[in-house]
Amino acid sequence: MNRIFILDFLMHPTLLNIMERTTFSLRKILMAFFVLGGLSSAGAQQVAFPGAEGYGAYATGGRGCTVVHVTNLNAAGSGSLADAVSQPNRFVVFDVGGVIDITGKSITIASNITVAGQTAPGEGISIYGGRVIASKAKNVILRYLRMRGGKSVNSSKCTLTLDECQNLIMDHCSVSWGPWDNVHIKDANNITWQYCINSEGIEPQRFGSITDGTRNWTIHHCLWADNKSRNPKMKCYLQYYNNVVYNYAMAEIEEVLK
Repeated sequence: MNRIFILDFLMHPTLLNIMERTTFSLRKILMAFFVLGGLSSAGAQQVAFPGAEGYGAYATGGRGCTVVHVTNLNAAGSGSLADAVSQPNRFVVFDVGGVIDITGKSITIASNITVAGQTAPGEGISIYGGRVIASKAKNVILRYLRMRGGKSVNSSKCTLTLDECQNLIMDHCSVSWGPWDNVHIKDANNITWQYCINSEGIEPQRFGSITDGTRNWTIHHCLWADNKSRNPKMKCYLQYYNNVVYNYAMAEIEEVLK
């Protein structure tokens, strides 16, 4: 008898009407949820590559642009890295691996460039003897590169210069042997360094990195090793986490702008 009563109650016209209205409202809510969710996904920015983090994670680099192959280890000229990055809108891959000796020269990186060092065969790519400059460049992705300045670099200059660049991410790169600093970065915006090494600054200063006026800069999971100081010197707005500073001589990290 109890089961019959429950069944009669569930089949009551008033209750059925309430359930119908509730179901219709629920359908409208679910539809709105999926539509808005779809719009949100469609408008979401794509990260530079899987695992990219921080303020520079949305750099587009050379995505969808012309693929250019580095076919030799020359300092300049056709097929060289210097030539490949000299023009904007390029995705640079390597058919060769080894040391690119640019002693007394520099490589200047244009905007909308991806340098995919992980495509180099063998031991990968090292750039030795000169400077790498990406000043004022926008949307740059640098991955798996070794940059080594050395004594041939002017004593007041750095191995890598990123002044006034925007939307740049460096991933699994190492920068060393800068006579002034290994890296100089001034008035830049939306920058990430991740899983990188900044090490072994040389005389006269032996410093890691200095920045003035940079905004939205993330440094995470990086190793700073064997620099006298400036690991980094931060006259900027910086997000700095999960880094290791090893064998420094003076201040570990300097002048955080609050």
